[in-house]
Amino acid sequence: MNRFDVFLSFKNSDEFGNPTKDCLMAEELYHALCQRGLNVFFSNITLASMGISNYKNSIDNALDNTSVVIVVGTSKE
Repeated sequence: MNRFDVFLSFKNSDEFGNPTKDCLMAEELYHALCQRGLNVFFSNITLASMGISNYKNSIDNALDNTSVVIVVGTSKE
């Protein structure tokens, strides 16, 4: 089971399947935090290394084993 310093939560794609502004901002934040030595859960990258087939359990475990959750959002929707 992985332990994370930060869990990034964001809306990944819009109704057309394109990355959202939130996703792009979260990815920038992910790289900045990783450069500072933090272990960050960013679903687009982390799930690929953990096994995307079991993504629900992976996300639940990451949330249970993280110190900080950051929600990235640019609109009420």
